[in-house]
Amino acid sequence: TDNALDEDRRRARAAGMSDYLAKPIDVDELVDMLSRLTGRPAAPAPDAAGTAPASGPAVPAYLPGIDLKATLPRFGGSFASFAALFKRFEGSQGGAVADIRALLDAGDRASAGQAAHRLRGVAANLGATDVASQALELEQALRGEDAAALALRLARLEAALRIVLDAARDLPGPQPADATPAQAQAQAEDCATLRQELALLLDLLHNNNMK
Repeated sequence: TDNALDEDRRRARAAGMSDYLAKPIDVDELVDMLSRLTGRPAAPAPDAAGTAPASGPAVPAYLPGIDLKATLPRFGGSFASFAALFKRFEGSQGGAVADIRALLDAGDRASAGQAAHRLRGVAANLGATDVASQALELEQALRGEDAAALALRLARLEAALRIVLDAARDLPGPQPADATPAQAQAQAEDCATLRQELALLLDLLHNNNMK
């Protein structure tokens, strides 16, 4: 859960939960907890040399807006796995601030809070600590602060998010191999099919159809 206050923990215990794990998830903590709750011995920890893949992109010394030291353990130490998800961050959350601003203009603070909450969760899992912190402050401010205060918090969130989005764009992506003409034709056909399926999905979403 991302309800990480001490009171939330006490309420979960009182409700009968066996244990409590707050997001963002720490893989080692999760495995230790599952091992303990299931009564199974924990597996020995791998050597430091075994936590990273034998090949793949080098881990940069610094990635703007990202706490790599904190987040890489959530990806099993694999920077390639992190980078693959990070490269998709803009597609999933790049328009979050614009969406929140539009919701506020429409007077819908509840939906704006939900959007800030989603952004906070994704950012925290990727180690975008400043984005997550600014999103949390905005989420809390939506419960009572005036429009001027919200505009300031939204601007701070937008600035923090821009740093992370720029870092994601600058991160090199995987280099595709040269495709044969037959492969290129198959890829084009797949792309056309994908667009048709996405159009159908969009129509279903607009109509609140759970299909």
